[in-house]
Formats: sequence, structure tokens, C-alpha cells
Amino acid sequence: MKLIAIDLDGTLLSRTGVITEANQEAIRRRQEQGDIVTICSRRSIHDIEELLKRSDLVCPILSGNGAIGFYENERIYRISELSPHSFKGGMKARQDAECQ
Repeated sequence: MKLIAIDLDGTLLSRTGVITEANQEAIRRRQEQGDIVTICSRRSIHDIEELLKRSDLVCPILSGNGAIGFYENERIYRISELSPHSFKGGMKARQDAECQ
């Protein structure tokens, strides 16, 4: 089993903004082989769901530049914003690890 993460714009969508028949069939073939095909986009969940519905596809979705995950209308996870303190602490830990 493989996880295949695909962007919409410039990858799956045609110039008219729909998922092409060839791409729909490729996604279905991979799913039939047991692979997980995930749609990744900065677009809204609603927009992605509408594109998938028009193509009769069911795929996990990563939206908000990867900050929110959905599958079959259920939120899988949401990454909260880091506080400046947490970010600085993480950067310091990384720098310390690189120095060793």
C-alpha cells in the first residue's frame, strides 16, 4: 500500500478546472490496487469536496496547506498555530541538535 498525495492546481485539474477523465481513472486504478490517494490543496474543503463529487471520487483531503485533514466529511486532524514561544523553543532544540 502506498500513500499518493496529489495537488489539484496544475496537476489534476484541466485548464477548465475539472479533474480530467484520465486522472479520474488513474486515481480509481490506484485505489483498486489498495493505495490511498489524497488530494492536497490550499483550496477550501468545500471546493475540493465539490470537485471530487463531480468526478464521483472519494479521497482523503488535506486542506489549508496541510493544516486540516478530512476523510468522508469527518475531520481527521487540525494543526493549531504555534505560539512564538513554542516556535522559538523548537528552533533552539534543532540548532542544539545540529551542533552536536
